[in-house]
Amino acid sequence: MRAAFASALALAAIAAFAPAARAADAERGRQLNAANCQQCHDDGLYRGPARKARSIAEIAAQVRKGEQALGLGWSDQDVADVTEYLNKGFYRLAR
Repeated sequence: MRAAFASALALAAIAAFAPAARAADAERGRQLNAANCQQCHDDGLYRGPARKARSIAEIAAQVRKGEQALGLGWSDQDVADVTEYLNKGFYRLAR
């Protein structure tokens, strides 16, 4: 019983100090996009017939593909932020 309580207490302490996942930040995504993605293309890629993504998951996959091609080493949060920016500004797909 004492060991179980100690384990539960340790897990609670770890959870309390673990970095919390934050919501995607479209403004931060805009900044990342402007500083990195637009080196190779403008926002025409997200409009009209050039637009490939048909879901939020596909937007995220395209963002990941582009960041890997540039060797940026983005975190999942970076990809989520750029995906949020692109969806809010161009795709407007439902979540």
